[in-house]
Amino acid sequence: GPLVVPVCTAAALQRYELQAKQELRAGAGLGTGAVQWQSGTALAQALLDSSDLERLVASKRVLELGCGCAALPATISAIKGAASVVATDVAALMPLVLANLREYGQTPGMSDANKHALASTLEVRPLDWTSEEEVRSLAADARGFDLVLCADCVDESEALLRALADVISASLAPLGVALVASGARSQRLMALFLTALRRVGLDATEL
Repeated sequence: GPLVVPVCTAAALQRYELQAKQELRAGAGLGTGAVQWQSGTALAQALLDSSDLERLVASKRVLELGCGCAALPATISAIKGAASVVATDVAALMPLVLANLREYGQTPGMSDANKHALASTLEVRPLDWTSEEEVRSLAADARGFDLVLCADCVDESEALLRALADVISASLAPLGVALVASGARSQRLMALFLTALRRVGLDATEL
């Protein structure tokens, strides 16, 4: 039956964001990925609440690009019944991502089923969108990913937006879907990103 998800609580988010900020104050130099941004939380909440999006996740292969310190959309996907989930970001963020995932697994009141889903379904791996070798390795499985998630990644340079579009194209299954969440502050870059998606042959629709 449905799983109870006490992960996206305000207290939990506040705790993880504080840990990320502590890392920044310590001089880790982790950049924007070390803070949980609004669109990542909104995408995770949509995956949690929407039955339509739940059907996109259930028993599917899911990839999150630019998961940041919290990897919330990937975490919710694992708990909502994905067959497998891969959360990716730059190598420098991996220790912080793994630390936060361990925290999730210790959330008070989390069911054994949810803990098992996180431990058995969710994988974290480094990915540099501009590295041909890393992108090739990610896309090595010919099945591709049924669902690609990306939140707050459209505030980067135009060159990185093209790289992001290329990664989505390389990793999507033939009938796959990508959900990209971005704040209103990035509408100009979002327009450039949509153009980049169409350049690699992907249909793009703004919701």
